[in-house]
Amino acid sequence: MLEGGTLVDFHEWRLSGRFHVFGDIAHWFGSYAKEGVQDGTAFTGRGMKTMQFIRSTDGWRISAAAWDDERPGLALDG
Repeated sequence: MLEGGTLVDFHEWRLSGRFHVFGDIAHWFGSYAKEGVQDGTAFTGRGMKTMQFIRSTDGWRISAAAWDDERPGLALDG
């Protein structure tokens, strides 16, 4: 999608969440929103995301990420 040009003008941002750091590991869990154009059709969405980070000699790096978008029967509160 990203390299083939079928997804353009994509933006994603944090709505709310919690960030915890302990030494050289960190975790963020929270809600996000997104928008873009895929195959010529505009879309928006929201969901929840979890991201884990490790601190290396070159700085913080993402070590894992997972997300799930809203859909019928699964919606963010509010």
